[in-house]
Amino acid sequence: AYLGCAKPGYEADRRRVKLYDRRTKRSRTLTEDLDRSAATLEFSKDGKHVYFLAQDRAHVSVYRASVDKGRVVQLTEGTTNSSLAAIPGSRDLIVGRESTTRPVELHRLTPGRGIRPIVENGPAPKGTPADAGAKAVQLTHHNDQLRKEVDMSDIEEFWYEGADGDPVHGWLVKPPGFTAKRRWPVALIIHGGPQSAFLDHFNYRWSVQMFAAQGFVAVQLNPRGSSGYGDTFQDQISGDWGGRCYDDIMAGVDHFLGRYRYLDGDRMVAAGASFGGFMVNWIAGHDHRFKALVSHDGIFNAETMAYSTEELWFEEWEHGGLPHTNREKFLEFSPHLHAGAFRTPMLVVQGEQDFRCPASEGLSLFTALQTLGVESKFLWFPDEGHWVLKPANSQVWYANVLGWLRDHV
Repeated sequence: AYLGCAKPGYEADRRRVKLYDRRTKRSRTLTEDLDRSAATLEFSKDGKHVYFLAQDRAHVSVYRASVDKGRVVQLTEGTTNSSLAAIPGSRDLIVGRESTTRPVELHRLTPGRGIRPIVENGPAPKGTPADAGAKAVQLTHHNDQLRKEVDMSDIEEFWYEGADGDPVHGWLVKPPGFTAKRRWPVALIIHGGPQSAFLDHFNYRWSVQMFAAQGFVAVQLNPRGSSGYGDTFQDQISGDWGGRCYDDIMAGVDHFLGRYRYLDGDRMVAAGASFGGFMVNWIAGHDHRFKALVSHDGIFNAETMAYSTEELWFEEWEHGGLPHTNREKFLEFSPHLHAGAFRTPMLVVQGEQDFRCPASEGLSLFTALQTLGVESKFLWFPDEGHWVLKPANSQVWYANVLGWLRDHV
């Protein structure tokens, strides 16, 4: 069993579960009709099934595919399972399970009959059983004591109508000591990718709990291009970076401000990295509702980015070529062409060792802000790449990013 894609040159293409018959030297696909991207394959004890993981509406679910008939069932729903392993001599599985309030702990999963995979974009149908009928028993409790010492808020999900009337998914985390009797500042966090998603999982980088702990209601949206919502929704970002995805995000802002009356629309900030940094730069030239912005390793000039990134194939796929063959597409959604409208205070964060979104993008953005007289600050990590990974640097990152946002509300 192995994973295969159908679209050469597209790194975010849906990964299918495939079987190779060593006798006939032929392959066949088990999950062609499953509109989700598979990962982490495990054979069942009897070899009649393949278990696998796949992102599903901001969670990671466990699935089972029949080797003979190719029938796929969903074994878990509404949980994030970050790892998967078969138990030798048993039909049970070991999964690593996590959430925004719980670091990974091991669980023993006894598969049930499963349910028909939920692939429609939108919330799970009412009555969908928890874990889709499978039984999960927690085996490890490594973090129980530490969790008692930290005040974290459960994540709340919401759906709203985005561009073209499509359903869009979002998360909201309230600060410790929350009360609906007062109004709270909002921190909008925008994910990278763009073919990625904010999951209900535990992550020390861009931790939604850290933003909430500063007194913000932290909001994460999964707009056009996000993974785990089907091929059509994900693929619509390509060639349209500042189009429907931006519209989805702005519709989300309008939605949560209208729905949650305790949110203070006059004290909003926004932050993002990579594609999220691009979107922050795009917002800076198109919307002035935010009091402060953070752009981390983002794209400022789409043309210079195309010829300096190490991911050349990514640029060709996303923009239908390179600037010398399809310049109009690069100019259509290049934030630098809208720099004249910049006026929101911005913190620019850049890793010198970033070869994905090279340092010249961050330097150019900061230079533009300074030239325009926009309040701005530059945070430079000479020993980091596209992500801030070193623990000491992570502390510096949080102190500066959260401090910048807090100081502007």
